[in-house]
Amino acid sequence: TFATKKEFDTAGKYWNGRYEEYLCHVINKINELSKKHIVKRVLEIGCNGLQLVKESDIVDKNGTPDFKFDIGRQVWPFKDKEYDLAVSCQCWEHLEGNQQVAFMELMRTCKMAILTVPYMWPHGDDIHKGITMDKINLWYCNIKPHSIKVIGDKLKRLMSVFIFNGS
Repeated sequence: TFATKKEFDTAGKYWNGRYEEYLCHVINKINELSKKHIVKRVLEIGCNGLQLVKESDIVDKNGTPDFKFDIGRQVWPFKDKEYDLAVSCQCWEHLEGNQQVAFMELMRTCKMAILTVPYMWPHGDDIHKGITMDKINLWYCNIKPHSIKVIGDKLKRLMSVFIFNGS
């Protein structure tokens, strides 16, 4: 089961409007993948206290996740292909130059992944502003996504879907 719009609307100021802006698209993509692939074990990365998938495991360096560590600074404590799907929304840009390290671990431990990142924001702080396709490709080790979708009008996000196991 998935978090509802109401849960996001009542979860606090940070979450206001995010469901409509991009999270509903991520949930739709999870549903779509679930119809074509087996999706039993889900890993959510950096979900800021609110899971999209209720039964998922959470990894974050903050709060009280199931697994607390910095994904860009260590080998992940998971077996190869332990998770069917990983979901990370608006997290990758915060990895302080360690995006490739995290992506390599993502490919090792997960069969599929959905990642969203800010895309070509004209303003904001240095973490979010001006992220280009070239930078995103570098973060993703130049691995071509299975699909890409630009979400949003003013503040665009790029949703990339990866299928690592060839299924």
